Order: sequence, then C-alpha cells, then structure tokens
Amino acid sequence: MTARGFLIGCTLLCGCTAGEVLPVAEILNHRNCNSVVAGLTLVTFEDVAAMRGSTLIGITTDPESDQPDLALVVVSKGPQPTPGYAFQLVSARHEGKTAVVELEWQEPSADAVLAQVMTHPCLVVGIESAGYETLIVSDQNGVLGTIDL
Repeated sequence: MTARGFLIGCTLLCGCTAGEVLPVAEILNHRNCNSVVAGLTLVTFEDVAAMRGSTLIGITTDPESDQPDLALVVVSKGPQPTPGYAFQLVSARHEGKTAVVELEWQEPSADAVLAQVMTHPCLVVGIESAGYETLIVSDQNGVLGTIDL
C-alpha cells in the first residue's frame, strides 16, 4: 500500500476557520503503542507496525516518483494509568509553510471503574510534507509539540 492510498482513503478534514484545509490521514489511533515516548516523533511505516507489535507484509517502502512525500508523525502524551485515554483528530490546516493539526485529548470520567494498568495511547498522522517546514500539534489544553518536516 502506498502513501497516496492512505491519503485517498482518508476523509479530508474541513471546517477550519484560519488557514487553508490540510489533507491529513489518520494512519493509526491505538490505545497501547509499544515503545512510544511523549511528544511528536517522525516515524516510518515499519515503526508504525512495530508500535502495534507486528511487521510489514506486502507493503513497499520504496518511493515511487509520482507519489507525494508523506511525513508520518506519532503523537503521544506518554504512559497513562488506566484505559480510556485517547486522541481524536479534529482538524488540520496550513498557514504558509506551517502545518497545524488539532486534536482532542479524551480522558475517562472521574467515576469510571477501570483496570489499573498502564496504557500508551498514540495517534499517527500522515501529512504530505512537500512545501511544509514545521508541524504544530495541539489539543484543547494547548500545544503538544512542534517538529520540523
């Protein structure tokens, strides 16, 4: 599967009030990513497979000349004490050479009865990196991080 397949298969986000809409693909939204640190990290498709504890089968990572450059970025807030934590992709836009992705950080309710087990929620987004220098990711609590593309 190619980067273009992911972008074509995803729903383009819209409804942004500032900047122009940026096509973003949600590659992985997982509640227990292996070996992910808090913040933003550029990753490969092989890294995404490893986060789920698997390997790539039948997916080529060789770039094709007519395919867009796709930056895969993992977003994490680090380990959490229970299940019920997750990210939701809200919107994406670009302002000049800066890509901006807005997320919603979801937490379990205070009265939820949950197992006391460490989880590692993460979200991996794919962004056509051509033309963008920086990515800023934020949630309802503020900026989660910035990364150079």
